[in-house]
Amino acid sequence: MDEKNDWWDEISDEQKEAIDKALTEAEEGKLRSHESVIKELLERLKNKSS
Repeated sequence: MDEKNDWWDEISDEQKEAIDKALTEAEEGKLRSHESVIKELLERLKNKSS
C-alpha cells in the first residue's frame, strides 16, 4: 500500500494558523453568507462608479 501525503502536512505554518483562526471564528458564529458579501460588493461598485 502506498503512503499518501496529507495536504495539512504540505502547507505552511502561516496557512495552518489562518485556517485555525477561520475555524474558530466559524465556531463563534462570526460568519457572513456569500449572498451578503456579493450584495455589499455590488453596492460598493455601484457607488464608486457614480
